[in-house]
Amino acid sequence: MSSKHAETSAAETRETAPAARTDSFGLTVWRQFKRNSVALAGFYAVLFLAFVALFADFLANDKPYYLEYQGRSYFPIFRSYLVGAGLAQWPPELLNVDFKKLKGAKAIFPPVPYRPSNIDLFAPYEAPSLKHWFGTDRLGRDIMAGMIHGSRISLSIGFVAVGIPLGVTLSFLIASPLVNEVAVVLLYGMFGFEVAALYIGAGLVLAIVAGFVLGRMRLERHIEPMILEAAAVAPLATGGAEVQPDRGSPGSAVE
Repeated sequence: MSSKHAETSAAETRETAPAARTDSFGLTVWRQFKRNSVALAGFYAVLFLAFVALFADFLANDKPYYLEYQGRSYFPIFRSYLVGAGLAQWPPELLNVDFKKLKGAKAIFPPVPYRPSNIDLFAPYEAPSLKHWFGTDRLGRDIMAGMIHGSRISLSIGFVAVGIPLGVTLSFLIASPLVNEVAVVLLYGMFGFEVAALYIGAGLVLAIVAGFVLGRMRLERHIEPMILEAAAVAPLATGGAEVQPDRGSPGSAVE
């Protein structure tokens, strides 16, 4: 009698007990991923690089955010996107000018007021300072600006190194300057949702098609050996010695 009562109680308990929570696959993977502190730090580092790559023009640019000149207000960085898309033109007073040398102008520049292509032969190899955070190279180019805009290239090489198809990487590189969030906001405010949606769709389609075509060409076979070769002969941080690549390995150079 007691055994029957115990079985009945156990059955009632199973019926009344709430169902165990079943997490989604993505949530389960994320919880396991967070337990690895090194992988989590790398994930945040990649997110940071992606942020820098997307907003590179707002972090390092020789054009100001805001410009007040001759009694008028301008937004040169934002306008440059419209000019690049063929939707606007530079006013005559701002055509091919150096914004830093406009007399009587008031401007707000990005944290790094240079582009990596700006050459100053009178300032080669400058030491780090408030003017050039990381100094300059032999042509007087700002090193910090080069690192910010070069983050897109760093991401692309990293993607290829870990085995992500080159077509996906190239799609990212193509879409990053084409589909810009600032241009989307400006187009939406000036022309409405239809034009902004057309701009986004055209940019994404172009990036996807170009990435698909370039991916079908299997360009990874030309890039991966170079990455492996560079990693093999890179000097060690401690001893400065070079490790010669194994000539029999797949990543070695063919003589």
